[in-house]
Amino acid sequence: MREQFTINEIAEALNLSRNTVSKVVNNKDGVSSKTKELVTRYISSQKQLHGNSSLPLTSHPQSNGYVVFTYRYENAEYLNNILSNVEATLKLNGYSLLLNIIRDDTADELSIPTSLYDGSACGVISFNIFDQQYWKEITSMKIPSVFIDTFYASYLFANKTDIVTVESTQPIHFLVDRFIEKGAVSFGFIGYPYYCYSIFQRWNTLKQTLEEHDLILDESKCILNTDYFYEPDAVSRTKELLKHMGKIPEVFICSSDLYAIILSKALQESGYHIPVDVSIVGFDNCTETQRQTPSLSTVDAHPDLIGKTCAQVLIERISNPDLPHKFILCQSDIVLRESTDL
Repeated sequence: MREQFTINEIAEALNLSRNTVSKVVNNKDGVSSKTKELVTRYISSQKQLHGNSSLPLTSHPQSNGYVVFTYRYENAEYLNNILSNVEATLKLNGYSLLLNIIRDDTADELSIPTSLYDGSACGVISFNIFDQQYWKEITSMKIPSVFIDTFYASYLFANKTDIVTVESTQPIHFLVDRFIEKGAVSFGFIGYPYYCYSIFQRWNTLKQTLEEHDLILDESKCILNTDYFYEPDAVSRTKELLKHMGKIPEVFICSSDLYAIILSKALQESGYHIPVDVSIVGFDNCTETQRQTPSLSTVDAHPDLIGKTCAQVLIERISNPDLPHKFILCQSDIVLRESTDL
């Protein structure tokens, strides 16, 4: 079994700086407890996977067995809040947790954890893996499963597995209504609408709310291909796209806080004043939104609630496998800050 992982490997996998990972590995100060926990979890899970082990991450025995949490890494803070609450809820009910990480460089060869085939795992929770064949494989096993979010075409796996996600329509509808009441008539959207169900709901609600006011969403004022937002030159590339828009919209609705942060920097470097010239709203309520200048309005997706709910639904499914499947929407809440004048 591989015992050592380089700082570069860990930093790249978790989208953290080498300095941050080095501090965690060498047990130095200056790193948040959540980041320390994320790095520790990653190292532990990689040792399990490289060693072909199906042992749970917790060192003490659990009476009810273990659950696999399989996910593609994205958004460390959001993921960690989900994981912490999944693990805590499972632990209270006698279950332990095994992580299975899908990295971007292996996304074309998605593999199902062997513990799901051999029956050693008693359930699975999946996050941020939107591959239909992957879902088909897991749901065909009849193993208790809960997926966090689903495909934009939500009917694909409804009634085949339990699904838990954030309710995205109410906050977007409310915000757009408020902006229009204050005189806004032009809106832009940042995000790929068809990535998953929750983002599609944000996109669709924006369009529908505008139509209720006899307005139309101009897609030329939107950035719908967001792959580059994860690249080092994201701000400069966003500035170029803004330049090609000509007159920018009065309001940008962003499908994530990451996009809102990059957009805010690009707008300010392009000479715009927020919220005088343009307002920005993100989604997730990550702590970084509070440290921006101006601080960013956003929607709190309550990952703690989603994590706890997932674990509770899975525990119920394990005990009652023949229950009708659930599609649960967890409440989200608007957080107004300086990037909007509402």
